[in-house]
Order: sequence, then C-alpha cells, then structure tokens
Amino acid sequence: MQANPDAQARLRARGVRSAVVCVGDECVSVVDLKGVARLIGVDYKDRVMLSPAELSKKLIMVIDACCRYVQQVSTEQLNHSQADRPNRTFRSLGIHAIQMGAAFLDSLDTGRVDLRGRKLPENAAEGWTGRDIAAFGAEIRREVEEWWERSGSTLAMDQPIENDWGVQTVHQSMERQTWHAAQHVRQLIMFLDQLGVAPDRRLSAEDLSGLPLPDNVWI
Repeated sequence: MQANPDAQARLRARGVRSAVVCVGDECVSVVDLKGVARLIGVDYKDRVMLSPAELSKKLIMVIDACCRYVQQVSTEQLNHSQADRPNRTFRSLGIHAIQMGAAFLDSLDTGRVDLRGRKLPENAAEGWTGRDIAAFGAEIRREVEEWWERSGSTLAMDQPIENDWGVQTVHQSMERQTWHAAQHVRQLIMFLDQLGVAPDRRLSAEDLSGLPLPDNVWI
C-alpha cells in the first residue's frame, strides 16, 4: 500500500488503516489467515507455532542482529531507503524492529498491542545514530530476558491480547511480534547488501526457521 497512494486512499475511505484483503464490502486483515481463508472460500489449517521458549530466543537473536547492523553504517547511510518507500529508512526500520519487542512486552500490561511501540524522543526517527538505536535495543533485549526469567515461562499463553486486527492469544501475539521484527531485520540485511557492507553475522534461513516469514523481503 505504501507504493500505491490510490489504494491507500480507497482503503482509508473505508476506515481501513492496515493491510487487508477485501471481497465486496468485507475486509479482513492480512495477518488473520483464518479470516482471509474464510473470505476467499478456501480451507485453512492452523500452523504449529514455535514454543514461547523458542520465540523468546528468536526475538533476542533478532534484536541482537538489529543492534549489530545499525552500527555497521554511517549516520548518513542510516537515511538509505528504497526509492518507492522513502520513509522506510535504514534508521526507521532498525528502530521499528526493536519497537516490536517493546510492543509485545507492553501489551502484557495493557492488554493491547500498540504497534507504534514505546514513546521515543522526537528526534529518534531522524536523528538517532546507530549507537543510539543499539542502546535502545540493548534495553529491550534486557527486558525480554528478564521477563522470560521472571514470569514468561509460567505465563498462561492462551490469554487474549487485543490488536488492530482483532484478538489473539499471548502466544500468537508473541509469534507475530517476533516475525514482524525479523522481517524488518531482513530488510536491514538487504540495505547492507545494497550499500556494499557485509552483514556482521548475517541471519540465516536456519536462524529464522519456524517463523512464518514471507518469501519476499518487501511485501
């Protein structure tokens, strides 16, 4: 939708603020795979998700990778973006990837996922250096570790959590936020390649196995 202003305008006229599949007047969020299957009339079988313990390790791994990558480029290179997505800069994607971990942790207290994540300084999206982003990432990584050790492993993962596309369990939300962060880190890897910088410990397919990531880096 970011690359198609006309499509954005049509969806916003219908009150839609996120990616959806529409048939007639009914729209379903693209992350609600069961709802999409019902809407288009195909059978759907739920996947087997990684365990919460595995997801916590994946989330920490993804945040660590993000912290490494944002420090591999200059402050000027943090403004690098795709021509058709000028607002999705290296800097903003790095911050957003880490924000997904923060959003999951905060939802455990609020009962709702806020994809904007933590409130950050006004200059973050335009002025943070790689070191600034990495410091934020280290903070969220520590919070994830402490949460898991303190209460995550005993939390009832079938509790409901609200979000922009409906209600999910804590387990489903944890998976969603983990793969969301991982997808943005894949985009950082692509940017490093475009800039001619070899990613420090490039995440592999095996590293990301078990997460429901799309084939394409941009969707």
